Amino acid sequence: MLISNAAGQCIGYDPATGQGINEIPEAQIVYLKGVQSPMYQLPLQEAEKLYNVTVSGQTIAREVSTNLVMVRPGYVVGFEDIRLQPDQTLEMSLSGDGKQLVFEEGQTAHTPNVFMGIDDVGQ
Repeated sequence: MLISNAAGQCIGYDPATGQGINEIPEAQIVYLKGVQSPMYQLPLQEAEKLYNVTVSGQTIAREVSTNLVMVRPGYVVGFEDIRLQPDQTLEMSLSGDGKQLVFEEGQTAHTPNVFMGIDDVGQ
């Protein structure tokens, strides 16, 4: 997975170089014990600006299923059951306020589920 912000800075695994990258100030890559994929902590950015996410299947030998979740104060949004084939590349985008979720159509025969949870306590 490679995530880029509105300024074009990236965090994640760059399939072009085969290495991890973190160009986003205040972003962190977190490795959890017993979990194969890392978690990415990203700084809040303006609501209308998108985080673009590229998921590459260059290093897999068979189909995998995964989820993409963005958690921020007041909401959780994401895509569930993203199915990735070997050598396939999928593109998604999520806005800083969680109101825009884009999964590029036509990339796969299977469309993931979209979910959104909003905490309206105190509003």
